[in-house]
Amino acid sequence: MPTQPPIPQGEDDLETFTFGNITIRAPRISEEERLARVQESCEAMARGAKGLLKRGVRIKRQKGVPLYYAAPNEPDVLIQELNGKKTRGHFVGTRFIPEKPKAKRRT
Repeated sequence: MPTQPPIPQGEDDLETFTFGNITIRAPRISEEERLARVQESCEAMARGAKGLLKRGVRIKRQKGVPLYYAAPNEPDVLIQELNGKKTRGHFVGTRFIPEKPKAKRRT
């Protein structure tokens, strides 16, 4: 789809804005239009703020898909939950390697 050439505007129709080392020249708008755009932006932020302020994520559990998380008080150990079974281990590259069960002591 061919693009339309820009409509020529006089120097009086453009306003210059500078942010750091970036300068933008944009069409001048009325104060009423500027306030209307600010109001629209505030309303959009208010609609989105509820979702942005929630902590954490929701993870839908599916059969056959493992969930990994750090073991409490042991940051070097991961727990793999898969189909209701918990396994301790760690990752080597992209593979989960389960810990070998500790041998029980005889007393």
